[in-house]
Amino acid sequence: IRTLFCPLSADPSYSAVGRQVSYFLAAHVPGGMVLRSQTMSEQPDAFDPNSLAERSGADHILTGSVDVSDGFEVTLTLVRCTDQRVILERRFAEGNDNYQSVLTCAIEEIIGCLAIPPAEQVSELPQAFDAFLDYMEAMDLKLSMQHGIRNDKSQRAFSLLLEVLERDPQFETAINELAVLSLLWISKSLGQTEVVLNPLKVVRQRFPQN
Repeated sequence: IRTLFCPLSADPSYSAVGRQVSYFLAAHVPGGMVLRSQTMSEQPDAFDPNSLAERSGADHILTGSVDVSDGFEVTLTLVRCTDQRVILERRFAEGNDNYQSVLTCAIEEIIGCLAIPPAEQVSELPQAFDAFLDYMEAMDLKLSMQHGIRNDKSQRAFSLLLEVLERDPQFETAINELAVLSLLWISKSLGQTEVVLNPLKVVRQRFPQN
């Protein structure tokens, strides 16, 4: 079963969070794939489900939204492509401190509606909600550099990941992502490794326990 996850719409200030929540959900639903289109997050009604299903080969299409204005809220609609029947339409909401339960419940509900075995384990996320928002933005910047690294984006992503670690020093995934960014810098710097490796020195100095 192939499910196409469209980027979740969100307030423009948090559009990166909407896109990355789509990726997070899709990564935890077997057969999940994400529509790579920012336009979809801005105008979801402009896309024809039949056209999306034909182009992607999807059996189901998931759309929705993310709201972080008062707690953490995810609203999802799951449509079966064969008859365009809505098989899931639900709002998941909790306070900031329980944002992870929103994602866990959403994943469980999607998997239940699709009647498929669950993924092995939900990926680690930061404990603090602010750290989660920064982490989502950093991952969105990293994704945007898949076809070419940009200094402004990589530096912004690096700064965000440092902020994540300031709030949650035990979040090891952020350390791994910082290493990936440093390697990307190395690949672009054409031998200027001393300049490029400075970011990892910063991490070791700030977080020696990691």
